Amino acid sequence: MTRPRTTKTDSTAGPAPKRAEPGLVVVFTRGEPASMIIPLVDGELLVERSLLAARGADDARMSRQHVEVSFGGSGWRFRDLGSRNGSFVDGARLGADPVSVAAPRVLRAGDTLFLPCAELNDYGAPEIEDGLVVGPSLRRVLDHVGRVAMTGDVLHLHGETGVGKDVAARIFHKSGRRAKGPFVPVNCAAIPASIAERLFFGVRRGAYTGADEDADGFVQSADSGTLFLDEIADLDLAVQAKLLRTLESGEVVPLGGAKPRRVDLAAVSATTVHLETRVAERAFRQDLFFRIARPAIHVPPLRERAEEIPWLASRIASELGRQLHVSFVEAALCRAWPGNVRELLAEVRAATQSAGDEGSPSVRAVHLAPSAGALFEKTAAATRTTEADEERRRQHAEIVEALRREGGNVAATARRLGLHRTQLRRLMARHEIDPHAYGR
Repeated sequence: MTRPRTTKTDSTAGPAPKRAEPGLVVVFTRGEPASMIIPLVDGELLVERSLLAARGADDARMSRQHVEVSFGGSGWRFRDLGSRNGSFVDGARLGADPVSVAAPRVLRAGDTLFLPCAELNDYGAPEIEDGLVVGPSLRRVLDHVGRVAMTGDVLHLHGETGVGKDVAARIFHKSGRRAKGPFVPVNCAAIPASIAERLFFGVRRGAYTGADEDADGFVQSADSGTLFLDEIADLDLAVQAKLLRTLESGEVVPLGGAKPRRVDLAAVSATTVHLETRVAERAFRQDLFFRIARPAIHVPPLRERAEEIPWLASRIASELGRQLHVSFVEAALCRAWPGNVRELLAEVRAATQSAGDEGSPSVRAVHLAPSAGALFEKTAAATRTTEADEERRRQHAEIVEALRREGGNVAATARRLGLHRTQLRRLMARHEIDPHAYGR
């Protein structure tokens, strides 16, 4: 990783602050996820084939001089240099005239995808943590979680659905002094109010009709470990009061019991909503809020961790016996993913199965559902885009099916479709279909 040089001034001054270092991050090349940083020099960079070849990632579809990139106070500027296969920013093809983009998501040159990054400092390769791909932004969050666990026994996590709050909770557990104890996850939103007290605090035999034996609750099960209260904003108010007493006294009294039992546990809570709002609505106890809501850590959404997307998607596709095409990863990087990691994994599975049904050796953008990763609000423009996407999917499927039937013979396929060979070749180039993949 390239780091900026610092200049030492005098013995009393602290280290000079790091100078911002813009550059590109290679996240996908030659059909595989990657993690490679390429800093700009004086705010400029010429993306060419030799640039990647020198780093052991020669891309045969990249031209000798492909695209020019620059970064300044007004944002990013891109200019295609007459490349053979074109340059694309956020899916839009570049021309010979410079194009300015304030916050671009992804640059495509050849079969390589780059993330424009205004600050390369502290960037590192993604890691695998409890089955989740962890990029640099999430790494900083999880490191913070680990530090909190070493000094405290309470943590509140906030973030959108599907971002990995459960993984952060497990990191807290593994990093604290109760790491050898149990980790007990509880989805508060899934517990009916009528049985919530019994499930949380246990029951003694004879407490009510049908209580034939003693039973521990979630709190007793988490003794000497960590209790993870997911969606705590939906916890019943009566249970909130008893939970507060347990956390403050270190004692729990089961339903129908008289003698308290000592428990030693850490408590991690998580929400997708702001607890302050629930307190103002009188749906959450203020005293419990002050007990469990600090310290609080925000887990960023997937759209702020784009470097993880190629790794997550490739892992699922590989499990299902398919390889990702660069067009699929590019399309995934351009989408918002409101359901975050959970939604991405589900849609990659669906797209991979769609590719398999077609007999396609690779998963392409056309296999990704138009609604996948999109925000739920629909405008007329979004509807028109969806219709166009569906038409492209239909055309792609027709060509693939004809190629399969004709064993990859382009002339025979053109006759089957009622097209001229030249017209079919143009369509195959547009849909990035390789006829050789369907040869007998």
